[in-house]
Amino acid sequence: MSSLKMSARRSAARVRQLVVFRFNRVNPGRSVLTGTFRARGIVNTGEVVVSQRPAAGSTATPVVRYQIVNAATGLPVTNRLTVTGTRVAVLRFVLPPGNFRLRITNAGAGPVAVSGAVLVF
Repeated sequence: MSSLKMSARRSAARVRQLVVFRFNRVNPGRSVLTGTFRARGIVNTGEVVVSQRPAAGSTATPVVRYQIVNAATGLPVTNRLTVTGTRVAVLRFVLPPGNFRLRITNAGAGPVAVSGAVLVF
């Protein structure tokens, strides 16, 4: 079973793949996708480390949804997790083998800036 959840502790595993992303402006109601990352083992774990803040000129509180999707079809593989406020968050995931992307959706009232990295262990 695939899952995406908030994490309160640091991982000590070896990083197999790293995908860095930065989106300076994601308008309300719009989604963006990161680059593709590959999970090779039978059960794959990893973390998404994200920093979100209002985009330049915006005063609205950021409300951003994160979800891992299949890279070829765009179908969801994990649950959707909503993060509210200007903050840095660590989202842990468990995935089956395959190629995936992180879908980032702005669910707030103003534009947001999102940056971070996907780490596959």
